[in-house]
Amino acid sequence: MLSIDRIIGIFVLVFCCIAGMAAMGFREYSKIIPLASLSMMAMGAFAMLIWPKMKKGSLEKVNWKNLYTNILLTVLYALALYLGGYFIASILYLSVTMYIHELQNKAVLLSTTIGITLIIYIVFGKLVDVPLPKGMIFGN
Repeated sequence: MLSIDRIIGIFVLVFCCIAGMAAMGFREYSKIIPLASLSMMAMGAFAMLIWPKMKKGSLEKVNWKNLYTNILLTVLYALALYLGGYFIASILYLSVTMYIHELQNKAVLLSTTIGITLIIYIVFGKLVDVPLPKGMIFGN
């Protein structure tokens, strides 16, 4: 049976491969930071695969419902990126994820969601010039 570390490691490696293929379509200098970030994530995921197993009994502490919910939300986020673009997908994903994980103060939830979305947009979309997905709705 796979430990939770190895399950997460496999999931992250698959994500890095898919995101890396998407990043290869960026302009020459725009793909440096995404590919470097994905490479670091992939190395960490690979370490999770080859590291010794977790201590006996540690899987009993895993909240499997949260794990499967997060995997489902991440898959839905990828679909929402394709359909609705970065802003719609990110705001929905962050809001729903924080709400599910019991951050239900609406002011904090809204300000954090918008803040994180805007910071990522400014850093990657403007400063580094990485094109963020516009989605099919807004002309891909």
